[in-house]
This record gives sequence, C-alpha cells and structure tokens, in this order.
Amino acid sequence: MLEKTTAIADLSQETQLAVEQLQAITCPVLAVYGDRSQTLPTLQGLERTWPNLTKVIVANAGHFFPSSQPVALLTPLLEFLPRHEV
Repeated sequence: MLEKTTAIADLSQETQLAVEQLQAITCPVLAVYGDRSQTLPTLQGLERTWPNLTKVIVANAGHFFPSSQPVALLTPLLEFLPRHEV
C-alpha cells in the first residue's frame, strides 16, 4: 500500500484548504496521531480550528502506524463512532 501512495505528491501541491473551509466542518472529528509522527504540528492547528475535535495520540507510533498497528486506530474509532451520529 505504501508503495502506491500519493501522499508525497499531495503534500507538495499548492492547493490547501483555507482555514475558513476547515472551520465550516461542524461534524465531530476524530484525529488519531502517532506520538512520533512528523505531522503532530498539524494536529495543534486542527485543535485550534475545530472545537469538536477528539484527539488520540498513539504511543510509540509514527505517521503510518495504521499499517503496522491497525488495532491502535480501530480501537479509538470504534469508541468514537457510537458516541456521534454521522
């Protein structure tokens, strides 16, 4: 799966969502990050943007932890979904 990802190309594109567009999202948001992810600063920005954000930090995990630790993603997801109608 990682061999086929377009993440690097996606990140290098100049098209980013404006803060106003992100703030327009009003549904509950779950953000699950590895504690060693290089994108943790993004989480801090999302926390300021979305007051309805639930964050989960996975210990000893990097950015691509779902591929090696799927339960670490599924556990908070399965706890989050029943609490919110989406």
